[in-house]
Amino acid sequence: MTISGQALTLLSMVFCGFLMGIFYDTYRIFERMYKMKKWLIWICDLLFWISATFLVFGTLLRVNEGIVRIYIFLGLGIGTIVYLLSFREMYGTLLKKIIQITLTIYRTLVKMTKVLLIAPVISLFTFLLTVVKWLIKIITTISKWIAFPLLKLGKFLGKWIGKRTTLFYKGIVKTLTKLLKRKKI
Repeated sequence: MTISGQALTLLSMVFCGFLMGIFYDTYRIFERMYKMKKWLIWICDLLFWISATFLVFGTLLRVNEGIVRIYIFLGLGIGTIVYLLSFREMYGTLLKKIIQITLTIYRTLVKMTKVLLIAPVISLFTFLLTVVKWLIKIITTISKWIAFPLLKLGKFLGKWIGKRTTLFYKGIVKTLTKLLKRKKI
């Protein structure tokens, strides 16, 4: 391997170390913000180190065909230390601001959705439900007004027809009884 190839590998590993510091801080900031459970932290730690391993060895495969030398670890350490000493606070502050802005935008969009979409639909549904209840009440009231005289008329006609029918059948029974009495054998 040439000196320029080794220098490129070292610089690539410094950059990977720098990125690992950024990813680690990002992960820790989210972990603190959302107060993750211990078992979930273990899983996320494992995933972080697996991702870091893929980052380093993927970079090594592209830069020097995957050859591992001692200066690779030196480059990773230098990159991480440079990040921690010079950019960590600035990045942490920037990331927290970005998270706050993102959450503010999200909350604003949720409120706007509630005010502009959900509330009008609920209001319209409530209005339509009130109108339907009102119409049902009107229809039942009118039906009662119409049905009341008809029911009274029906009761009257039922009694009248019942009396007439009873009298008619009584008359037939009397007539038949008389006829049968006359034709005694």
